[in-house]
Amino acid sequence: MMKMSLEKPSAIDVPDIEGRKARNRMSTTASHDILGARAALETFYNAFNTRNLGLMTHIWLNDPLVQLSTPFVGIIHGRDNIAKQYERAFSAPDRMVADKLNFVEYWRENMVVYAGRERAEYSSGDTNFEIESRTTSVVMYSPERKRWRMAYHNVSIDDSELLARYERAIRQPSVIHGT
Repeated sequence: MMKMSLEKPSAIDVPDIEGRKARNRMSTTASHDILGARAALETFYNAFNTRNLGLMTHIWLNDPLVQLSTPFVGIIHGRDNIAKQYERAFSAPDRMVADKLNFVEYWRENMVVYAGRERAEYSSGDTNFEIESRTTSVVMYSPERKRWRMAYHNVSIDDSELLARYERAIRQPSVIHGT
């Protein structure tokens, strides 16, 4: 196990994760060190890109306070509610694939914060475009489960024109948004 400072969190640039190449590294999330935390984040992106609902549900900490916050779905609390949202999203014709990720990692024992940029490709019918966003994820080590799990994920689109374009695209009838 890595010894982590409790005085001051460590911050390092994480090597770029190629979103499309993200792997299911669930077995590595049992490693109570920074590699286990990185495995949880990579597994989250693997579940997202492959639309694997079981894996997506399993990678989240089972706690009513976990939170997903995006312009796509708003703010959702609790693993079960987050899983229901992903179930709708994964069964919809709309498609979003996280392609390029770049993070800074801040870690302390049992918790890692990833802050950075994400590029995703959105497609629905004839509508296709890239979305650049800021993202923050928190991964926590669960002593009970002896694994790292997602506790928080936020996506923000800074470009107001891009956000407006995305909002117009998703206003079309879609399973993702229950319309």
